[in-house]
Amino acid sequence: MPNNTSSEDSESQHIAKLQADIAALRKTNQALIQRVENSLDRSDNTYALFERTVVLENHVRERTQVLEDTHRHLQELLADKTISEMALAQEKANFQTLFEESPVSQMVFRMEDLAIIQANSSAIASHGCTDLAQLQAIDIWAQPPFNKEHALTIVGTAQREGPQNLEWLGKRHDGSTFWQQVTVSIVTLHGQQCVLSSSMDISQRKDDEERLRLLTRAVEQSSAGVVITDTHCRIQFANQALLTITGYRLEELIGATPQIFKSGHTTDEEYHELWQTITQGGVWQGEFYNLRKDGTPYWEAATIAPVRDGGGEITHFVAIKEDISERKAIQQQVQQERLRAESASKAKSNFLANMSHEIRTPMNGVMGMAELLLGSSLNPQQRQWAETIIASAEQQLTVVNDVLEFSRLESGKMPIERKRYDLHALLRHIIQPYLLRLNGGDVRLLLQQDPQLPQWHYGDAGRIRQIIGNLLNNAVKFTESGHILVKAQIDHQNLVIEIQDTGIGIPRKRQTALFQPFEQVDSSAARRYGGSGLGLAICKRLAQAMGGDIELRSEEGRGSCFRVQLPLHLDSEQELLPSKPLSLAKQTFVLLSDYGPSGHILQQRIRSQSGNIIASYAENDAAMAKPDDPEWPEQAILIVDGGQFWAAQHIQRLRALGARQICCWISPCDAPENQALALDMGCRACLPLPHADQALIPLLQQMTTADSSHLLSQESLQSEAPASVEQSSLSNLLRESDILIAEDNMVNQLVLKSLLQALGCTQPRLAENGNQVLEAFIAKQPDVILMDVQMPDRDGLEATAAIRSWEREHNRNRTPIIAVTATAMHGDRERCLEAGMDEYLSKPIRKEALTTVLHKYLST
Repeated sequence: MPNNTSSEDSESQHIAKLQADIAALRKTNQALIQRVENSLDRSDNTYALFERTVVLENHVRERTQVLEDTHRHLQELLADKTISEMALAQEKANFQTLFEESPVSQMVFRMEDLAIIQANSSAIASHGCTDLAQLQAIDIWAQPPFNKEHALTIVGTAQREGPQNLEWLGKRHDGSTFWQQVTVSIVTLHGQQCVLSSSMDISQRKDDEERLRLLTRAVEQSSAGVVITDTHCRIQFANQALLTITGYRLEELIGATPQIFKSGHTTDEEYHELWQTITQGGVWQGEFYNLRKDGTPYWEAATIAPVRDGGGEITHFVAIKEDISERKAIQQQVQQERLRAESASKAKSNFLANMSHEIRTPMNGVMGMAELLLGSSLNPQQRQWAETIIASAEQQLTVVNDVLEFSRLESGKMPIERKRYDLHALLRHIIQPYLLRLNGGDVRLLLQQDPQLPQWHYGDAGRIRQIIGNLLNNAVKFTESGHILVKAQIDHQNLVIEIQDTGIGIPRKRQTALFQPFEQVDSSAARRYGGSGLGLAICKRLAQAMGGDIELRSEEGRGSCFRVQLPLHLDSEQELLPSKPLSLAKQTFVLLSDYGPSGHILQQRIRSQSGNIIASYAENDAAMAKPDDPEWPEQAILIVDGGQFWAAQHIQRLRALGARQICCWISPCDAPENQALALDMGCRACLPLPHADQALIPLLQQMTTADSSHLLSQESLQSEAPASVEQSSLSNLLRESDILIAEDNMVNQLVLKSLLQALGCTQPRLAENGNQVLEAFIAKQPDVILMDVQMPDRDGLEATAAIRSWEREHNRNRTPIIAVTATAMHGDRERCLEAGMDEYLSKPIRKEALTTVLHKYLST
């Protein structure tokens, strides 16, 4: 602000002097008039009076004129002073308004100590304060070099050299700092020199500059090449990475176009598509095969995008480029390795398929003929020989199947189905073959199912059968005495099936490795028990593929327990609720068992249905059972669980002692002669033990109401079990049926023909290749075709396709075609069905499997 103190004092003094003169003049004139009046009073001399009067008037006139001039001058001076004061006041008001309302932060400091004298609202707000007093009370100085000492140095420079412009780090009321652009100047206020600071907050600009520097460093230091061009594709910027990739200097690229890298590998159509994309605002990504400055080629991956200005107009294009030559070389190498691996895998698959075919084809002859021998009149030694042939062939077939299965698992070609199945029936069917193997031996096979276990589930029943069957096979192999227990239950949301045995057990140090391919407990076990070492590895991988797992608990010398845990997928119509107890609450039972674990299972089952077991005798204690015991009511049902000799001994003993109770025999095995033996022993019913867990309760209910002369068989109690195929029924069907065998191998022709004849087919027809099959079919449409897949001239798939085409053209009914093939690789079944076949049987063909499929198609 300007300083006018001296001029104001001078004007005031001058005005005061004029006012004093006027007052003196008025006083003088008043005295003069008074003297004249006094003279007139004292004298009569008129002339003298006139003369005096004239003089007086002239003198008064002169003095009056002087007075008026002086007054007018005084009024002019007063008017000028008023105008100046008004202008000065307006100037002061305008200055104050501009000072207060300026967006620029302004502060006035005392020169000697930089104390704040005045500050506008912008300065107060920028420091986070609410008024001047608060601003004056805080410390606005940040850490060095932005402290008060340095500020005094700048003030000194401003005194010597004029206003100073600089960037300054300010400090707010809350202690935070901010950047300012400051102008420091020296001004005079009320006669004193002060420091005027005008500043703008540049924190955002500093942040933008830092981000720009960071971006610049990132672009310059990036390992990827960066190129910026104008809209005419002239290069305006290239970073160091691009110079390293291409071998060019920056000055060689500026102003050039990216065509400088062109190798001719990229087509004009690709360049056109690139240009269309980026000029329309899109981002293009792709690869180029370019040339360096020295002419060497290289691969680059590029991403090109437009750059827009504030108005949205495209001003530049930016390209991010990466040298991918090494990656391309690796990809090419990987591709070559993949092709080699696929070729090796294909060769392996072909080898396995050929191995399977070459092994199964003669195996079909071996096992087929052995089965035919068993169906003939043989003496005991000959029967043993034939059974040994079949057992050896089955063992060999197991090894082949394990190798093929493991190959499928390793290749990832093992689909998992999810279909509805009957778990109760599945478990019975799984254990049925092992009953015959264990019949008459020292190992008892037990089945225990949780009463709450639902019947219908969803899952891959075939894979479950494979897992449980493999584990059962191992249990049978490694258990010489005791028992094998198959236990099924629900554990939370999992289906748990345990296979427990009392076999040799597994050393703890070998248990982890046991699930690895080709691992066995030791080499001596492999020599003694055989096996490929793949079974457990296959089981574990199958369980994991179904979302479950297999765990092992074992103690050497005491047995093992394999726990299969699978996700529980129930039929939506079922609920996982406790089963309702059947009406056994009023029934009493006496139980004799020759084997503790078996008796324990029966007790649990009866008690779960509210049955009352009044006495239980196990093994050696059974001799203590006496029918004359008062605790033995006549209505009690006697259950005898044991082998044929043991059961007959105790039943006959009890009958001799006068026992009249209804008697049920639980046999350890399902032998055909057991029904007749049960009648001979005086039993009302006979039930094989592995099925007793589910069928016992219905049997016991029926025994209390059935006629005493009627024998309840297993088949009459298990309605859910599939009915067996009656040989006489199939024989009648085959006797009247025309069966066409399509098979090029003479041994397999003989096997199939002999099996059919043994089943009742008098004269099946033969065809050795696909062409003969088609000719025989057209000549006379058969009832069933047994079709080999691999045949000369025209294979089974082609022959089937031709037959289906002929049927459509001539509007004939569909003839059942059953694939009979020695190939058993993944997808073989699906290929046969897709070709138009109806069923699939893999060699070696078993009589039971052939019987089932023929009955299925001939009885419809």
